[in-house]
Amino acid sequence: MILTREQAKAIREADTVCFDYAASDGGALGPAEHGTIRAIYRANDSTGRGEVTVTIPRIETRITCYDGATVADCFDMVMLAQHTPEWRTVAKRLKAGTDIRLHWVRGNSSPVTDEAGLVVDYLNVVVNGDHYRIGNYVGRDNTARFVRVR
Repeated sequence: MILTREQAKAIREADTVCFDYAASDGGALGPAEHGTIRAIYRANDSTGRGEVTVTIPRIETRITCYDGATVADCFDMVMLAQHTPEWRTVAKRLKAGTDIRLHWVRGNSSPVTDEAGLVVDYLNVVVNGDHYRIGNYVGRDNTARFVRVR
């Protein structure tokens, strides 16, 4: 998706940024599937502003499943966006005309994580073709994974 000036500003300045994807057809990811980015501004007592959420739909989404799973949904968030160095790097690149996409990866394990009984999921935000790792999940196979199945 190509961002408008307002969308880029909302994502850049948000307190929390959420990324999600939900399969519309029971989990088969087709070439036209899209995710959502939500930019959330927390309530601010000093300005009197209440919490505001700006939703940016139809973000092109790609999912790679190394374990052959049928994906139902994906979710990750950057809680303290203004204080997270990895996210600040991405945010600085966002402006009107920026192409932004999401790439979720499920089950990208290694022999070491397999032996320990752990799984590996992550989210890359793709900005004008450059990949930025925003979140990682390394843990037991449970419902806390970034990329979940039905």
